[in-house]
Amino acid sequence: MYRLLSLAISLVLLGSLSAEAQVTLKHKTAENSRLSTTVKTSTSQVLTIVGMDLETKVKQTMVAEQTSGTRAKDGTLEVVETVKSLQVDGTYPGGAQISYDSSKENTPAGTQVDFLLGLFDVIASSKTAFKLDRAGNCLSVAIKLKGLDELPEEVKPLLAQQTDTGYLRDTYNMRLKEVPATPLKVGESWVIEFPMKLGDGQILETKRTMTYKGVEMTASGKKLHVITGVTNDAQLVQSPDVKGSAPVSDSKLTVKSSSIRILFDNELGRPTLSEYKLQLAGSITLTINGMALPCQIDLTMDIAAATR
Repeated sequence: MYRLLSLAISLVLLGSLSAEAQVTLKHKTAENSRLSTTVKTSTSQVLTIVGMDLETKVKQTMVAEQTSGTRAKDGTLEVVETVKSLQVDGTYPGGAQISYDSSKENTPAGTQVDFLLGLFDVIASSKTAFKLDRAGNCLSVAIKLKGLDELPEEVKPLLAQQTDTGYLRDTYNMRLKEVPATPLKVGESWVIEFPMKLGDGQILETKRTMTYKGVEMTASGKKLHVITGVTNDAQLVQSPDVKGSAPVSDSKLTVKSSSIRILFDNELGRPTLSEYKLQLAGSITLTINGMALPCQIDLTMDIAAATR
């Protein structure tokens, strides 16, 4: 009898400890709030066509402000994201360089990539409104861009990511899945699929494995929850709705290296830092002037977003 009682007590204690070891992380968006997010992006690509290396390197820093209003009677809440500043430095095939700063006038340098200055002006003017339901899911997106109509038609596909409201809505909701609102134990993993629009109709389809690593204390004593991840697979495909200047008809890419790290403040209900690193290499087939051209590609992306 005592043995059975001891076993019962042990099972109760184990159940209690198991419950305590779990944590539920929850996204929150406070009413009448104001946040600032700085996103730093670095992209390096070498595309090899018929033995010729075409190299592109771009570094970008964007600061955006997110403001929320008052929740409506139906439970919805609007969050408006406004780009406050944009800086871009890039080197493109042939050695053409461009430097852009939204805080000052940008003078064309007389190169074949000067048209990008107008494109960056449009991005820097963007104001995006996200309509969220009571649970924090995005229901719809509305976007305002100044100067979009004045851009040359061949340039507009490069803004596919900024102008596709359905894609922006889906991306917002996919980001929520990086931090699932279900009880998590240290070491528990989950898989998410994440398509990224790269412009010109190209979509990078990725599959990621995310893992909850536990709690990390900051120097100030703040408790943050750590989520890490890796990209298991990535393939480049062509959107059927956008032909693009050089459509992708096939790709066989290998993930050379990847890492994801998210610091989530459960008290505030949002990530304070999100870092994504990915290097891909392999073969793709482009269609240029009706001809299928096999190419080799080496692509490295580094994205860091900090919110305060």
